[in-house]
Amino acid sequence: MFSMTRIGPLQVLAIASGLTACGGETLAATHDPEDVIPPSVILISLDTLRAGHMSLHGYDRETTPYLERFAEECLVFDQATSVAPWTLISHATMLTGLYPEQHGVVDDNLALNPLTPLIAETLKDYGYRTYGFYRPGFLGPRHGEDRGFEVFEPHVELPEAEENMVKLLEMNVEQPFFLFLHLFDIHGDHLRSPKSLKYDPPPPYDRLFQEDAREKQVEVDYIKANAGLIQLDPPQLEAMISMYDGKIRYVDDTLERWIEGWRDAGALDNTLVIITSDHGESLGQRGGLISGHGRMWQDALHIPLIVRFPDGYRAGEHEQGLVSLVDVVPTILETVRLDADPRMPGVSLRGEHLPDRVVGAFRPPFHARLRFPWKLRGTKGDATSLHNLETDPHELDRVVNKELFFEITEDLERSFQQVLEGCAPLDAPPIPAIEMSQETRAELNALGYGGGDGE
Repeated sequence: MFSMTRIGPLQVLAIASGLTACGGETLAATHDPEDVIPPSVILISLDTLRAGHMSLHGYDRETTPYLERFAEECLVFDQATSVAPWTLISHATMLTGLYPEQHGVVDDNLALNPLTPLIAETLKDYGYRTYGFYRPGFLGPRHGEDRGFEVFEPHVELPEAEENMVKLLEMNVEQPFFLFLHLFDIHGDHLRSPKSLKYDPPPPYDRLFQEDAREKQVEVDYIKANAGLIQLDPPQLEAMISMYDGKIRYVDDTLERWIEGWRDAGALDNTLVIITSDHGESLGQRGGLISGHGRMWQDALHIPLIVRFPDGYRAGEHEQGLVSLVDVVPTILETVRLDADPRMPGVSLRGEHLPDRVVGAFRPPFHARLRFPWKLRGTKGDATSLHNLETDPHELDRVVNKELFFEITEDLERSFQQVLEGCAPLDAPPIPAIEMSQETRAELNALGYGGGDGE
């Protein structure tokens, strides 16, 4: 525990609307002197944000103008990878620093073991106030992600999230804080009738990128389309994507209001800010099908990862090294000067990035292994396809040379297994999740997760 002066960082949240790996050298062996306040931490997860649809990453529509400006004080990772195309698995990793193969929450009926470490628990034990605001469904107490949060409040859309965060003004906080903010507004909307739209941003964002986008979709039954029963024609697909892009801009504009409000109030003065996503989105660009989030294609696995270090480390730079969601927790630990956890396979995002690093993704029965430029997609015991992302960024051409295929796929799998084997054992298998209510199940079905498959 540390001592501190009275600064009340959350009181002023005036919301206006050294490389390491498992078993390796510790990130920091000593904590702050007693007269130094450790930095606060804000972790923002923008559910279903596909990196390739952000103007920050070169997309031709101005979907993220604010994040482009904010990136001038951040380190932007251009090759960030999710661990799964599913909210449940990815957030379990984001909050633990463990691969899915380690935490084991890869099924809707599973929850984190109470012995599995959560970053909120670690920071709370270190003296932080801990606050989480999330969209329920595959994230929340049912799966054990609420542990360590003294406040863990659900919301549905941005206005309600804003109301929840304003409550922090009443809490008389005098300590560093950890704020986890999960926003679901980019995700597809409720499909309660055949006339529901897959993406339905509020005005004026519904017409921002295509004036007649709404009219072009009136004939689409998105319940059937989301189930993979029908395909969209090119004009319908274009209109749908325009609405998805409008949702991104809606969230970007909201983040500008919030983050600049925090800045004006002084809440960013000594704060680590991490903005990322759990997964991307398929958007029907593989034959017009829109079911699922994109399986193990880069459509789903390539995500944003933007880090603002309190001291301005590498501000305004873009990093090309391959990084993963498993790196979020190690980065927080290093920034607040806590020891590395030998059970975690990730590395701090502050430091050298190895060019031959292998990262993985897993959503049973599918997995992926990446060591740029190579990308393996497969199922257990079966390597399905190998792609060179440098020459084949859209994963359209599989490597057909058998000798090259087996040489690279075996090396990728062996290298990834060595990463897992190099971690200290967790000894905390997942436990059964709390039984889901009928109301929650109906909500998930309306979002397209029929039967809880949850891709």
